[in-house]
Amino acid sequence: PVLSQAMRSGDRPQQLQAIRLIESMGSSASPTVPALIEVLSTPQDWLVQQFTIEALQALDTDAAPALPALTNQLAHRVLQVREAAANAIEAITAAKGAAQGP
Repeated sequence: PVLSQAMRSGDRPQQLQAIRLIESMGSSASPTVPALIEVLSTPQDWLVQQFTIEALQALDTDAAPALPALTNQLAHRVLQVREAAANAIEAITAAKGAAQGP
């Protein structure tokens, strides 16, 4: 809850710090996926968007519910956000495929 609140705070340094912390936590941060999707779906500073995408990518298959929000970011006006979204979609999709097996 504290990290989710920090992400929604609107305070850019606080948001970025919370998002990077979530990214470093890996799958143990999976309960934050809905908050990350909310941040990603709300107009934000482009760097906040990019960090959010990178945090989702670090969550692998746990971030699968974010795929529609990530797909929307492929049309973002900032190249770095579009590239991060494409990389995250590719990584999450590959992780889903690997988890499902042959």
